[in-house]
Amino acid sequence: MEDWMASVEEGLVWLKDRCETIFLTGLSMGGTLTLYLAEKYSDIKGIVLINAAVELPQLEMAQHITDTRFLNAIGSDIKLVGNQELAYMKTPVRSIKELIKLTDAVSRKLNKVSCPVLLFVSIEDHVVPPNNTQIIYDRISANDKKIITLKNSYHVATLDNDQGIIISETLAFIKRAANSNSL
Repeated sequence: MEDWMASVEEGLVWLKDRCETIFLTGLSMGGTLTLYLAEKYSDIKGIVLINAAVELPQLEMAQHITDTRFLNAIGSDIKLVGNQELAYMKTPVRSIKELIKLTDAVSRKLNKVSCPVLLFVSIEDHVVPPNNTQIIYDRISANDKKIITLKNSYHVATLDNDQGIIISETLAFIKRAANSNSL
């Protein structure tokens, strides 16, 4: 967990050295890490979350697995026939335990997210329960927040049927938020 947080913070420092205005976006665990940064750095202009994870009850049992080092990975949860995600075939049990720690830590501080937030949620997601998006929406303190429901994509929505919606809505969100004097 600490390595993931250090890596995204290093990336943010790199961006801050080069950019005046920073927007972040993340899918799944990337969304969790995006929330972590938004909780910690109030100068982020806005964030976009796609099927972000803050509660993963289906993985809780993995914390107690001791007889194997790896589980089958969940990759390519994509509705669009023929599209595949570049993903690992196996997931280390240890990384699942770290992911649960990360989601717990981020979930406890959601109220610290005050920047504008655009949330995308697939109504059918076989990796992150769709109610995670509502949990995030309800707990963040941002006044400027919006959920967009993706009706034709599974978890990896950025590679799925609703990709165009994600792109157009994200660009509109960034343009509006970047030009807003109230932000």
